[in-house]
Amino acid sequence: MAASQEDVLICLRASLAAPSPQVEEHLRALSCLPGYGVTLCQLALSQGSDAAGEPGVVQLAAILLKKYVKEHWVRTGIGMAIAAIAAKKNFSAYCCKKINCLSPAQVRTAIGMAIAAIASWDWPQDWPGLMESLVGAIKARNNEHLGKEQRQLRDLMTPYVLPWISSLAEILGSPISLQEPVGWGIKTEALKVLVQLVSYFSKQLAPHAPLLLAKSWQLFARGLEVYQEALVENQTEVSTVEVDTDGNPLDLEMLLAQMFELLLAFVSSSRFQPQLKAATSDLVKLTIGYMQMTHNQVETWSMNPNQFVADGEEETFTSRVSGELLLDEINQTFHDLRVRMDGTTFFDELQAIPLASSSIPDSFGRECALMTLQGIELKLAEAAQQLLKGKPSWWQLREAALLALGTCSDHLMRATKSKGGSGQDGGEAVVQRLRALIDDMMTLTCKGDSDAWCRSHRNYFQRLGEALFGSPGQAKADMATSRDEERAVN
Repeated sequence: MAASQEDVLICLRASLAAPSPQVEEHLRALSCLPGYGVTLCQLALSQGSDAAGEPGVVQLAAILLKKYVKEHWVRTGIGMAIAAIAAKKNFSAYCCKKINCLSPAQVRTAIGMAIAAIASWDWPQDWPGLMESLVGAIKARNNEHLGKEQRQLRDLMTPYVLPWISSLAEILGSPISLQEPVGWGIKTEALKVLVQLVSYFSKQLAPHAPLLLAKSWQLFARGLEVYQEALVENQTEVSTVEVDTDGNPLDLEMLLAQMFELLLAFVSSSRFQPQLKAATSDLVKLTIGYMQMTHNQVETWSMNPNQFVADGEEETFTSRVSGELLLDEINQTFHDLRVRMDGTTFFDELQAIPLASSSIPDSFGRECALMTLQGIELKLAEAAQQLLKGKPSWWQLREAALLALGTCSDHLMRATKSKGGSGQDGGEAVVQRLRALIDDMMTLTCKGDSDAWCRSHRNYFQRLGEALFGSPGQAKADMATSRDEERAVN
Protein backbone atom coordinates (compact mmCIF):
# COMPACT_ATOMS: atom_id res chain seq x y z
CA MET A 1 0.00 0.00 0.00
CA ALA A 2 1.32 3.44 -0.95
CA ALA A 3 0.64 6.80 0.62
CA SER A 4 -1.95 8.56 -1.53
CA GLN A 5 -1.79 12.26 -2.17
CA GLU A 6 -5.38 12.64 -1.04
CA ASP A 7 -4.73 11.06 2.39
CA VAL A 8 -1.61 13.16 2.99
CA LEU A 9 -3.39 16.34 1.91
CA ILE A 10 -6.30 15.64 4.28
CA CYS A 11 -3.88 15.16 7.18
CA LEU A 12 -2.00 18.37 6.39
CA ARG A 13 -5.19 20.41 6.22
CA ALA A 14 -6.42 18.86 9.47
CA SER A 15 -3.12 19.60 11.19
CA LEU A 16 -3.31 23.24 10.12
CA ALA A 17 -6.95 23.58 11.16
CA ALA A 18 -6.85 21.79 14.52
CA PRO A 19 -3.65 19.99 15.51
CA SER A 20 -4.30 16.83 17.51
CA PRO A 21 -2.48 13.64 18.57
CA GLN A 22 -4.73 11.63 16.27
CA VAL A 23 -3.69 13.66 13.20
CA GLU A 24 -0.01 13.41 14.13
CA GLU A 25 -0.30 9.64 14.55
CA HIS A 26 -2.00 9.33 11.16
CA LEU A 27 0.80 11.34 9.53
CA ARG A 28 3.40 9.17 11.27
CA ALA A 29 1.74 6.06 9.85
CA LEU A 30 1.62 7.55 6.34
CA SER A 31 5.33 8.44 6.55
CA CYS A 32 6.18 4.75 6.73
CA LEU A 33 4.39 3.96 3.45
CA PRO A 34 6.06 3.98 -0.01
CA GLY A 35 5.58 7.19 -1.96
CA TYR A 36 5.17 9.45 1.08
CA GLY A 37 8.30 11.47 0.36
CA VAL A 38 7.45 12.04 -3.30
CA THR A 39 3.89 12.97 -2.30
CA LEU A 40 5.21 15.62 0.09
CA CYS A 41 7.36 17.02 -2.73
CA GLN A 42 4.39 17.19 -5.03
CA LEU A 43 2.30 18.97 -2.43
CA ALA A 44 5.11 21.37 -1.56
CA LEU A 45 5.44 22.22 -5.23
CA SER A 46 1.64 22.37 -5.65
CA GLN A 47 1.95 20.32 -8.85
CA GLY A 48 -0.95 18.16 -9.90
CA SER A 49 -2.79 18.54 -6.60
CA ASP A 50 -5.53 20.52 -4.93
CA ALA A 51 -2.96 22.22 -2.68
CA ALA A 52 -2.31 25.01 -5.19
CA GLY A 53 -3.18 28.32 -3.62
CA GLU A 54 -2.88 27.02 -0.05
CA PRO A 55 0.34 28.56 1.35
CA GLY A 56 -0.09 26.78 4.67
CA VAL A 57 -0.20 23.34 3.08
CA VAL A 58 2.78 24.13 0.87
CA GLN A 59 4.94 25.34 3.79
CA LEU A 60 3.95 22.44 6.06
CA ALA A 61 4.76 19.92 3.33
CA ALA A 62 8.19 21.53 2.92
CA ILE A 63 8.85 21.28 6.66
CA LEU A 64 7.77 17.63 6.75
CA LEU A 65 10.15 16.90 3.85
CA LYS A 66 13.16 17.57 6.06
CA LYS A 67 11.59 15.63 8.94
CA TYR A 68 10.93 12.65 6.66
CA VAL A 69 14.56 12.41 5.55
CA LYS A 70 15.85 12.81 9.11
CA GLU A 71 13.63 10.09 10.54
CA HIS A 72 13.39 7.53 7.74
CA TRP A 73 16.73 7.54 5.91
CA VAL A 74 19.08 6.02 8.46
CA ARG A 75 18.45 4.26 11.77
CA THR A 76 18.76 6.89 14.50
CA GLY A 77 17.46 5.00 17.51
CA ILE A 78 14.13 6.78 17.63
CA GLY A 79 12.26 3.71 16.41
CA MET A 80 11.13 4.97 13.00
CA ALA A 81 10.98 2.54 10.07
CA ILE A 82 13.66 3.00 7.42
CA ALA A 83 12.36 3.77 3.94
CA ALA A 84 12.73 0.99 1.39
CA ILE A 85 15.56 1.22 -1.13
CA ALA A 86 13.13 1.70 -4.03
CA ALA A 87 11.31 4.48 -2.17
CA LYS A 88 14.63 6.16 -1.40
CA LYS A 89 15.71 6.08 -5.04
CA ASN A 90 12.39 7.48 -6.25
CA PHE A 91 12.46 10.26 -3.69
CA SER A 92 16.09 11.20 -4.38
CA ALA A 93 15.58 11.30 -8.13
CA TYR A 94 12.43 13.38 -7.76
CA CYS A 95 14.17 15.94 -5.50
CA CYS A 96 17.03 16.44 -7.97
CA LYS A 97 14.59 16.73 -10.82
CA LYS A 98 12.60 19.44 -9.04
CA ILE A 99 15.41 21.55 -7.54
CA ASN A 100 15.00 24.09 -10.35
CA CYS A 101 11.22 24.26 -10.12
CA LEU A 102 9.30 27.52 -10.16
CA SER A 103 8.22 27.51 -6.53
CA PRO A 104 8.70 29.65 -3.40
CA ALA A 105 12.27 30.00 -2.19
CA GLN A 106 11.57 28.26 1.12
CA VAL A 107 10.27 25.20 -0.73
CA ARG A 108 13.33 24.97 -2.96
CA THR A 109 15.52 25.48 0.11
CA ALA A 110 13.77 22.59 1.88
CA ILE A 111 14.36 20.34 -1.13
CA GLY A 112 17.99 21.41 -1.24
CA MET A 113 18.42 20.63 2.47
CA ALA A 114 16.79 17.22 1.95
CA ILE A 115 19.28 16.46 -0.86
CA ALA A 116 22.16 17.62 1.33
CA ALA A 117 21.06 15.36 4.18
CA ILE A 118 20.62 12.35 1.88
CA ALA A 119 24.00 12.95 0.26
CA SER A 120 25.75 13.00 3.62
CA TRP A 121 24.64 9.38 4.06
CA ASP A 122 24.28 7.91 0.57
CA TRP A 123 26.89 9.60 -1.61
CA PRO A 124 28.83 8.27 -3.40
CA GLN A 125 28.21 4.57 -2.77
CA ASP A 126 24.41 4.53 -2.83
CA TRP A 127 23.85 7.63 -4.99
CA PRO A 128 26.58 7.61 -7.66
CA GLY A 129 24.68 9.89 -10.04
CA LEU A 130 24.28 12.74 -7.56
CA MET A 131 27.11 14.93 -8.89
CA GLU A 132 25.87 14.75 -12.48
CA SER A 133 22.36 15.70 -11.33
CA LEU A 134 23.62 18.62 -9.25
CA VAL A 135 25.89 19.95 -12.00
CA GLY A 136 22.91 19.87 -14.34
CA ALA A 137 20.93 21.88 -11.80
CA ILE A 138 23.75 24.38 -11.29
CA LYS A 139 24.11 24.90 -15.04
CA ALA A 140 20.57 26.30 -14.98
CA ARG A 141 21.56 28.95 -12.44
CA ASN A 142 20.53 31.80 -14.75
CA ASN A 143 16.95 30.96 -13.88
CA GLU A 144 15.77 33.99 -11.91
CA HIS A 145 14.07 31.77 -9.38
CA LEU A 146 17.27 30.00 -8.29
CA GLY A 147 19.11 31.25 -5.26
CA LYS A 148 19.96 30.03 -1.80
CA GLU A 149 19.32 26.35 -2.51
CA GLN A 150 21.87 26.37 -5.32
CA ARG A 151 24.48 27.80 -2.97
CA GLN A 152 23.63 25.04 -0.50
CA LEU A 153 24.28 22.45 -3.18
CA ARG A 154 27.60 24.06 -4.09
CA ASP A 155 28.55 24.12 -0.41
CA LEU A 156 27.58 20.46 -0.20
CA MET A 157 29.84 19.52 -3.12
CA THR A 158 32.81 21.68 -2.08
CA PRO A 159 34.30 19.26 0.52
CA TYR A 160 34.29 16.51 -2.09
CA VAL A 161 35.71 18.67 -4.87
CA LEU A 162 38.55 20.63 -3.25
CA PRO A 163 40.70 17.61 -2.26
CA TRP A 164 41.09 16.89 -5.97
CA ILE A 165 42.53 20.30 -6.85
CA SER A 166 46.14 19.46 -6.00
CA SER A 167 45.91 16.23 -8.00
CA LEU A 168 44.44 18.04 -11.00
CA ALA A 169 47.14 20.70 -10.79
CA GLU A 170 49.82 18.01 -10.64
CA ILE A 171 48.42 16.38 -13.78
CA LEU A 172 48.50 19.70 -15.65
CA GLY A 173 52.04 20.39 -14.48
CA SER A 174 53.48 17.09 -15.70
CA PRO A 175 55.55 17.31 -18.93
CA ILE A 176 53.76 17.10 -22.26
CA SER A 177 55.81 14.82 -24.48
CA LEU A 178 55.49 13.71 -28.09
CA GLN A 179 57.33 10.54 -27.23
CA GLU A 180 54.85 9.58 -24.50
CA PRO A 181 51.35 10.57 -25.61
CA VAL A 182 49.87 8.09 -23.15
CA GLY A 183 49.47 10.95 -20.67
CA TRP A 184 47.43 13.14 -22.99
CA GLY A 185 44.18 11.40 -22.14
CA ILE A 186 44.33 12.06 -18.40
CA LYS A 187 45.38 15.67 -19.05
CA THR A 188 42.36 16.10 -21.31
CA GLU A 189 40.02 14.70 -18.67
CA ALA A 190 41.60 16.86 -15.96
CA LEU A 191 41.04 19.94 -18.11
CA LYS A 192 37.39 19.01 -18.62
CA VAL A 193 36.88 18.77 -14.87
CA LEU A 194 38.59 22.10 -14.25
CA VAL A 195 36.43 23.83 -16.85
CA GLN A 196 33.36 22.83 -14.83
CA LEU A 197 34.93 23.81 -11.52
CA VAL A 198 36.06 27.24 -12.74
CA SER A 199 32.67 27.86 -14.33
CA TYR A 200 30.53 26.89 -11.33
CA PHE A 201 32.80 26.91 -8.25
CA SER A 202 35.01 29.96 -8.76
CA LYS A 203 34.34 31.26 -5.25
CA GLN A 204 35.32 27.98 -3.62
CA LEU A 205 38.46 27.79 -5.76
CA ALA A 206 39.76 31.12 -4.46
CA PRO A 207 42.53 29.69 -2.23
CA HIS A 208 43.75 27.48 -5.09
CA ALA A 209 43.64 30.06 -7.88
CA PRO A 210 47.39 30.85 -7.97
CA LEU A 211 48.25 27.16 -8.26
CA LEU A 212 45.67 26.47 -10.98
CA LEU A 213 46.59 29.52 -13.03
CA ALA A 214 50.32 28.81 -12.79
CA LYS A 215 49.95 25.17 -13.85
CA SER A 216 47.54 26.08 -16.65
CA TRP A 217 49.95 28.73 -17.88
CA GLN A 218 52.80 26.21 -17.78
CA LEU A 219 50.81 23.80 -19.93
CA PHE A 220 49.80 26.54 -22.37
CA ALA A 221 53.38 27.74 -22.87
CA ARG A 222 54.92 24.27 -23.17
CA GLY A 223 52.12 23.06 -25.39
CA LEU A 224 52.96 25.61 -28.09
CA GLU A 225 56.39 24.05 -28.58
CA VAL A 226 54.80 20.64 -29.06
CA TYR A 227 52.12 22.09 -31.35
CA GLN A 228 54.77 23.78 -33.49
CA GLU A 229 56.90 20.66 -33.81
CA ALA A 230 54.19 18.06 -34.31
CA LEU A 231 51.32 19.83 -36.06
CA VAL A 232 52.73 22.93 -37.77
CA GLU A 233 56.13 21.72 -38.94
CA ASN A 234 55.25 17.99 -38.93
CA GLN A 235 58.74 17.13 -37.70
CA THR A 236 57.75 14.34 -35.31
CA GLU A 237 55.37 11.49 -35.93
CA VAL A 238 53.14 10.85 -32.94
CA SER A 239 52.71 7.25 -31.87
CA THR A 240 49.36 5.66 -31.13
CA VAL A 241 47.22 7.63 -28.70
CA GLU A 242 44.44 6.65 -26.33
CA VAL A 243 40.74 6.79 -27.17
CA ASP A 244 37.77 7.73 -25.01
CA THR A 245 34.71 5.59 -24.34
CA ASP A 246 33.15 6.72 -27.63
CA GLY A 247 36.22 5.76 -29.63
CA ASN A 248 37.40 9.33 -30.19
CA PRO A 249 41.18 9.79 -30.11
CA LEU A 250 42.55 11.62 -27.09
CA ASP A 251 45.20 13.23 -29.24
CA LEU A 252 47.11 16.50 -29.04
CA GLU A 253 44.41 18.50 -30.81
CA MET A 254 41.76 17.27 -28.36
CA LEU A 255 44.04 18.17 -25.47
CA LEU A 256 44.66 21.66 -26.82
CA ALA A 257 40.95 22.19 -27.47
CA GLN A 258 40.19 21.49 -23.80
CA MET A 259 43.05 23.75 -22.75
CA PHE A 260 41.46 26.62 -24.67
CA GLU A 261 38.12 25.82 -23.04
CA LEU A 262 39.76 26.26 -19.64
CA LEU A 263 41.36 29.55 -20.67
CA LEU A 264 37.99 30.80 -21.91
CA ALA A 265 36.48 29.82 -18.55
CA PHE A 266 39.21 31.79 -16.73
CA VAL A 267 38.65 34.86 -18.90
CA SER A 268 34.87 34.68 -18.49
CA SER A 269 35.03 34.42 -14.70
CA SER A 270 34.98 37.77 -12.93
CA ARG A 271 36.93 36.21 -10.06
CA PHE A 272 39.88 35.31 -12.27
CA GLN A 273 39.94 38.34 -14.59
CA PRO A 274 42.05 40.61 -12.33
CA GLN A 275 44.72 37.95 -12.02
CA LEU A 276 44.87 37.46 -15.78
CA LYS A 277 45.52 41.15 -16.45
CA ALA A 278 49.30 40.98 -16.19
CA ALA A 279 49.39 37.94 -18.48
CA THR A 280 47.36 39.47 -21.30
CA SER A 281 50.30 40.46 -23.48
CA ASP A 282 51.94 37.02 -23.32
CA LEU A 283 48.57 35.33 -23.62
CA VAL A 284 47.92 37.12 -26.91
CA LYS A 285 51.33 36.22 -28.33
CA LEU A 286 51.02 32.56 -27.40
CA THR A 287 47.49 32.40 -28.77
CA ILE A 288 48.62 33.73 -32.16
CA GLY A 289 51.20 30.95 -32.23
CA TYR A 290 48.43 28.39 -31.78
CA MET A 291 46.48 29.94 -34.66
CA GLN A 292 49.06 28.80 -37.24
CA MET A 293 47.80 26.46 -39.93
CA THR A 294 48.76 22.85 -39.24
CA HIS A 295 50.57 20.70 -41.79
CA ASN A 296 47.33 18.85 -42.55
CA GLN A 297 45.44 22.11 -43.03
CA VAL A 298 48.13 23.32 -45.43
CA GLU A 299 47.79 20.11 -47.43
CA THR A 300 44.02 20.48 -47.54
CA TRP A 301 44.40 24.06 -48.70
CA SER A 302 46.91 23.10 -51.41
CA MET A 303 44.67 20.38 -52.81
CA ASN A 304 41.27 22.04 -52.43
CA PRO A 305 40.99 25.62 -51.11
CA ASN A 306 37.19 25.41 -51.09
CA GLN A 307 37.33 22.34 -48.87
CA PHE A 308 39.70 24.14 -46.51
CA VAL A 309 37.27 27.05 -46.19
CA ALA A 310 34.33 24.66 -45.69
CA ASP A 311 36.22 22.73 -42.99
CA GLY A 312 37.10 25.99 -41.25
CA GLU A 313 33.43 26.96 -41.07
CA GLU A 314 32.36 23.58 -39.69
CA GLU A 315 35.19 22.82 -37.28
CA THR A 316 34.75 24.14 -33.77
CA PHE A 317 37.48 22.26 -31.90
CA THR A 318 40.75 23.31 -33.50
CA SER A 319 43.47 25.47 -32.02
CA ARG A 320 42.97 27.89 -34.89
CA VAL A 321 39.27 28.42 -34.18
CA SER A 322 39.81 28.33 -30.40
CA GLY A 323 42.48 31.00 -30.72
CA GLU A 324 40.11 33.30 -32.57
CA LEU A 325 37.46 32.80 -29.89
CA LEU A 326 39.94 33.45 -27.08
CA LEU A 327 41.33 36.67 -28.59
CA ASP A 328 37.83 38.00 -29.15
CA GLU A 329 36.75 37.00 -25.64
CA ILE A 330 39.79 38.63 -24.05
CA ASN A 331 39.18 41.95 -25.78
CA GLN A 332 35.41 41.89 -25.35
CA THR A 333 35.51 40.88 -21.68
CA PHE A 334 38.25 43.32 -20.72
CA HIS A 335 36.69 46.22 -22.60
CA ASP A 336 34.83 47.42 -19.52
CA LEU A 337 36.93 45.68 -16.87
CA ARG A 338 38.69 48.00 -14.44
CA VAL A 339 41.77 46.63 -12.73
CA ARG A 340 44.92 48.14 -11.33
CA MET A 341 47.79 48.77 -13.73
CA ASP A 342 51.06 48.65 -11.82
CA GLY A 343 53.33 46.72 -14.16
CA THR A 344 53.82 43.67 -11.96
CA THR A 345 54.65 40.38 -13.64
CA PHE A 346 52.16 37.58 -14.19
CA PHE A 347 53.49 35.37 -11.41
CA ASP A 348 53.69 38.36 -9.06
CA GLU A 349 50.00 38.90 -9.79
CA LEU A 350 49.19 35.25 -9.06
CA GLN A 351 50.63 35.56 -5.59
CA ALA A 352 49.62 39.13 -4.79
CA ILE A 353 46.05 39.69 -6.01
CA PRO A 354 43.23 38.02 -4.09
CA LEU A 355 40.34 36.81 -6.19
CA ALA A 356 37.89 39.12 -4.49
CA SER A 357 40.10 42.19 -4.88
CA SER A 358 38.21 45.34 -5.67
CA SER A 359 38.90 47.09 -8.94
CA ILE A 360 39.97 50.71 -9.28
CA PRO A 361 38.77 53.26 -11.85
CA ASP A 362 41.35 52.54 -14.56
CA SER A 363 39.87 51.01 -17.72
CA PHE A 364 41.81 48.08 -19.01
CA GLY A 365 39.90 47.66 -22.27
CA ARG A 366 42.06 50.04 -24.31
CA GLU A 367 45.29 48.65 -22.86
CA CYS A 368 44.14 45.13 -23.76
CA ALA A 369 43.51 46.15 -27.38
CA LEU A 370 46.95 47.77 -27.53
CA MET A 371 48.55 44.62 -26.14
CA THR A 372 46.79 42.67 -28.88
CA LEU A 373 48.11 45.07 -31.51
CA GLN A 374 51.61 44.81 -30.10
CA GLY A 375 51.42 41.01 -30.13
CA ILE A 376 50.38 41.05 -33.79
CA GLU A 377 53.24 43.39 -34.67
CA LEU A 378 55.77 41.22 -32.84
CA LYS A 379 54.58 38.04 -34.53
CA LEU A 380 54.76 39.68 -37.97
CA ALA A 381 58.30 40.81 -37.19
CA GLU A 382 59.17 37.32 -35.97
CA ALA A 383 57.82 35.83 -39.21
CA ALA A 384 59.97 38.27 -41.21
CA GLN A 385 63.04 37.11 -39.28
CA GLN A 386 62.15 33.48 -39.94
CA LEU A 387 61.91 34.27 -43.66
CA LEU A 388 65.40 35.74 -43.64
CA LYS A 389 66.70 32.61 -41.91
CA GLY A 390 65.00 30.38 -44.48
CA LYS A 391 62.54 28.73 -42.09
CA PRO A 392 59.82 27.04 -44.23
CA SER A 393 56.96 27.72 -41.81
CA TRP A 394 57.55 31.49 -41.64
CA TRP A 395 54.46 32.25 -43.66
CA GLN A 396 52.21 30.25 -41.31
CA LEU A 397 53.13 32.54 -38.44
CA ARG A 398 52.59 35.60 -40.61
CA GLU A 399 49.21 34.33 -41.74
CA ALA A 400 48.20 33.63 -38.13
CA ALA A 401 49.11 37.20 -37.13
CA LEU A 402 47.02 38.57 -40.00
CA LEU A 403 44.12 36.33 -38.98
CA ALA A 404 44.42 37.73 -35.45
CA LEU A 405 44.35 41.25 -36.88
CA GLY A 406 41.12 40.52 -38.70
CA THR A 407 39.60 38.76 -35.69
CA CYS A 408 40.27 41.74 -33.41
CA SER A 409 39.62 44.49 -35.95
CA ASP A 410 36.54 45.86 -34.18
CA HIS A 411 38.36 46.05 -30.85
CA LEU A 412 41.37 47.73 -32.46
CA MET A 413 39.17 50.31 -34.17
CA ARG A 414 37.56 51.05 -30.82
CA ALA A 415 41.00 51.64 -29.33
CA THR A 416 41.76 54.35 -31.92
CA LYS A 417 38.68 56.28 -30.87
CA SER A 418 39.03 55.99 -27.09
CA LYS A 419 40.80 58.57 -25.01
CA GLY A 420 44.11 58.05 -23.27
CA GLY A 421 47.60 56.96 -24.15
CA SER A 422 50.61 58.83 -25.37
CA GLY A 423 53.52 58.26 -27.73
CA GLN A 424 53.11 54.95 -29.55
CA ASP A 425 49.90 54.31 -27.63
CA GLY A 426 48.23 57.62 -28.50
CA GLY A 427 45.16 57.57 -30.71
CA GLU A 428 46.86 58.93 -33.84
CA ALA A 429 49.90 56.70 -33.33
CA VAL A 430 47.66 53.63 -33.11
CA VAL A 431 45.99 54.67 -36.37
CA GLN A 432 49.40 54.90 -38.04
CA ARG A 433 50.42 51.49 -36.68
CA LEU A 434 47.25 49.94 -38.04
CA ARG A 435 47.75 51.75 -41.33
CA ALA A 436 51.20 50.17 -41.62
CA LEU A 437 49.78 46.68 -40.99
CA ILE A 438 47.02 47.12 -43.56
CA ASP A 439 49.45 48.53 -46.09
CA ASP A 440 51.66 45.52 -45.50
CA MET A 441 48.71 43.19 -46.04
CA MET A 442 47.73 44.88 -49.29
CA THR A 443 51.23 44.79 -50.78
CA LEU A 444 52.72 41.49 -49.57
CA THR A 445 51.55 37.90 -49.70
CA CYS A 446 52.20 35.04 -47.34
CA LYS A 447 53.25 32.29 -49.73
CA GLY A 448 52.44 31.03 -53.19
CA ASP A 449 50.08 28.35 -51.93
CA SER A 450 48.29 30.77 -49.63
CA ASP A 451 48.07 33.86 -51.83
CA ALA A 452 44.42 33.09 -52.46
CA TRP A 453 43.80 32.77 -48.74
CA CYS A 454 45.29 36.20 -48.15
CA ARG A 455 43.21 37.66 -50.96
CA SER A 456 40.05 35.99 -49.69
CA HIS A 457 40.61 37.47 -46.22
CA ARG A 458 41.32 40.97 -47.39
CA ASN A 459 37.74 41.86 -46.52
CA TYR A 460 38.84 41.94 -42.86
CA PHE A 461 41.50 44.47 -43.60
CA GLN A 462 39.54 46.40 -46.19
CA ARG A 463 36.80 46.90 -43.60
CA LEU A 464 39.35 48.01 -41.05
CA GLY A 465 40.90 50.40 -43.56
CA GLU A 466 37.52 51.86 -44.47
CA ALA A 467 36.74 52.53 -40.81
CA LEU A 468 40.10 54.18 -40.21
CA PHE A 469 40.70 56.07 -43.44
CA GLY A 470 37.29 56.54 -45.03
CA SER A 471 36.22 55.08 -48.36
CA PRO A 472 38.21 52.26 -50.02
CA GLY A 473 39.46 54.68 -52.62
CA GLN A 474 40.56 57.16 -49.99
CA ALA A 475 42.22 54.39 -48.01
CA LYS A 476 44.17 53.26 -51.08
CA ALA A 477 45.14 56.84 -51.92
CA ASP A 478 46.29 57.45 -48.36
CA MET A 479 48.34 54.28 -48.43
CA ALA A 480 49.91 55.23 -51.77
CA THR A 481 50.77 58.68 -50.41
CA SER A 482 52.32 57.10 -47.35
CA ARG A 483 54.51 54.86 -49.52
CA ASP A 484 55.58 57.82 -51.72
CA GLU A 485 56.55 59.79 -48.63
CA GLU A 486 58.58 56.88 -47.31
CA ARG A 487 60.43 56.51 -50.62
CA ALA A 488 61.20 60.26 -50.67
CA VAL A 489 62.63 60.08 -47.19
CA ASN A 490 64.71 57.00 -48.01
